[in-house]
Amino acid sequence: MRETQYYFFICHASEDKDSFVRPLAIDLSNRGYKVWYDEFSLKLGDSLTSGISEGIKSSLYGLVVLSKNFLNKNWAKKEFEAFLNKEVITSNNLILPVWLEVDLEDVYEFSPFLTDKVAIKAERGNINKVAEAIFTKVSIYITSVQDIKDTIEHLINCNDDRRQKYYLEVINRVNNIFHYQKEYYNWYTDDNLFKENDWDQALVDIKEKELQKDYNIPSGVWLLPEPFDWHEIDRAKKLLSKWVFRKLNYFECEELYFLLEEVLDTDVHYILYGFPHSTIRSKLVYEESIKGIRTIGLNPKKNKIIEPDSQELLSTLYKKYYAKE
Repeated sequence: MRETQYYFFICHASEDKDSFVRPLAIDLSNRGYKVWYDEFSLKLGDSLTSGISEGIKSSLYGLVVLSKNFLNKNWAKKEFEAFLNKEVITSNNLILPVWLEVDLEDVYEFSPFLTDKVAIKAERGNINKVAEAIFTKVSIYITSVQDIKDTIEHLINCNDDRRQKYYLEVINRVNNIFHYQKEYYNWYTDDNLFKENDWDQALVDIKEKELQKDYNIPSGVWLLPEPFDWHEIDRAKKLLSKWVFRKLNYFECEELYFLLEEVLDTDVHYILYGFPHSTIRSKLVYEESIKGIRTIGLNPKKNKIIEPDSQELLSTLYKKYYAKE
């Protein structure tokens, strides 16, 4: 399945790169948002057409920078129309118009539809104001270090009732993810779903959205279109129980992370803390999240032995889970 990889896809005219678009893309990236912008996202030799197509499919929002340059380009309208089709399919407001030194008449001439959307009015040289307006408008959540620390603190100090409640939430997230993936896979691989040369992307997008709603999976969770070994999933659940109730040893801490990240290739952060993969935007937050496996899971009264060598643990885990292959 295609993951939502980017927060914003920037539709723009090349003439506006230096004075507006590139500085805006850099500002948004520095704020923690992953941006699809051709200079960031396309490498030498990449297909421009397929790259743009995948970028649109994999982005939450389309930032349409409407300038006099943009309004006079036919291909610009094609990018806009692609996002418009995505809006219709998903029933979400995905297009964020940025009026770069244009007026109502200019926009109406390009697309009457856009005149009905609340827009961000922009001028060259005032990038920070535009980025702040975008942030305020979409309110995309980014997990902070403090969010992770607060959850860790809660699990270290909470009472038994709260701990039991948290455990049920964790297991519910696991069940929802893997049942979703199994059902999606069975649907997607049905021989009768698509006939040769009869691919229907709209149908796929609708099904993804329908199943995510059915299984209560928020946007931004890392998902794969395939089922996994339920014995390994059950093993992960047992380790998660010991993690929540602070009964893991050193080896089990490494095994829990290895199972979730390597073997099951699932959303570790969402399962452990409820924060979707796509909201983890900095290395510091990622490291704090993974460190929390030991901080919470190890009972300090029962783990006073010398910490084992991590490479030896990893080698043991590879043998345990992959030797059968």
